Amino acid sequence: MADLRESLRAIGSDLVIRRGFPEVIIPKLAKQLDISAVHYHCEVTDEELQVEAALKAALDSLGVTLKSFWGIPFIILMICRSKLANYLNCLPVFGNR
Repeated sequence: MADLRESLRAIGSDLVIRRGFPEVIIPKLAKQLDISAVHYHCEVTDEELQVEAALKAALDSLGVTLKSFWGIPFIILMICRSKLANYLNCLPVFGNR
């Protein structure tokens, strides 16, 4: 982690590591660092959706925008990169196109 932090600092960024509930930790960071928006990868399970709703409520109270996006998890791409066409064909969104 120290090496990653130093690499990021060398390009003008940083690494922040916190332990706790996202709906508690992220609003604290947003306030501390004067963040105007938080971007995150969408999730689909009930527990994750509950966390997203709690996070949105906490960030709304601070005037911080919560913006989601969809993607393919990195680990799936690593496993399937040589068979990506087959992988995409098995997904309903991409199948039969």
